[in-house]
Amino acid sequence: MERNKQKYKPEIQLRLILLIALMALINGCSQSQSTVVFQVNYEANYELPQGLGINFIQESGPDTLEVNLNGIFEANRTEPDLIRIAEIDFVELEIKSPADGNFDFLGSAQVYIKSTGLDEVLIAELNQVPENSSTRISLIPNSNNLFRYLQVENLEITLKTVSDQFLNSAHELRLRCGLRVEAAANSL
Repeated sequence: MERNKQKYKPEIQLRLILLIALMALINGCSQSQSTVVFQVNYEANYELPQGLGINFIQESGPDTLEVNLNGIFEANRTEPDLIRIAEIDFVELEIKSPADGNFDFLGSAQVYIKSTGLDEVLIAELNQVPENSSTRISLIPNSNNLFRYLQVENLEITLKTVSDQFLNSAHELRLRCGLRVEAAANSL
């Protein structure tokens, strides 16, 4: 019996060494293919003119956004061509002026993104803006993968609104937009 234990002991040790080597190899591969997740935020300003009529479609923009994407990618140890997913995390509209302004005049809002060589795409919308004297509204983002739009330097964001009340004074709006980005990390 003692002989059988000694006979199988080298075989068990060899299997254990091979298993450990395989696990180290798999772990090494997963580290070189690790994923980084980060946020890219944009801000744009728009003005809706005084006298905007009921059911009038107002297209504001496009506002060209210039963001130091190279710096963002470098800080997150990745590159534009390593992006796997870029989806809208949030889109918000906020009234900057007048001080007593609110979104009660607004029936619906849509936000589009476009860049040179890429189609204009709807990224968020709110089809029925509640009349609750709110100075900030959140739009519902869609689920498009916008990774190609982060591989270019300039983006154009257009705001399209439909009013359901007459606008007695000009309104300045701030649009805030965040994209959640998943990308492969650079191998160092």
